[in-house]
Amino acid sequence: MSTARPRRFVRQFSLNLRADIAGTALRMTDIEPGLVGGTEFSNVRFKGDDAKAESVYNNVQALTPEDIADARFTGSPRARRT
Repeated sequence: MSTARPRRFVRQFSLNLRADIAGTALRMTDIEPGLVGGTEFSNVRFKGDDAKAESVYNNVQALTPEDIADARFTGSPRARRT
């Protein structure tokens, strides 16, 4: 199964939820990280072929899981006016 459909669903759901909660104290954040290294995703994708999995990240400065966690926590503690 392609990961595109679930990503599009989450994006659209996020937009709809954001519209539904407009004017309330609730906020919606949607993090769409793109290429993230340091996970098992590429290894699973290429059915355990480590060389092929590593080649995805050649000459690319991929995000790390820590970068995504940082984005999550940086986006949280905002003033009500933002």
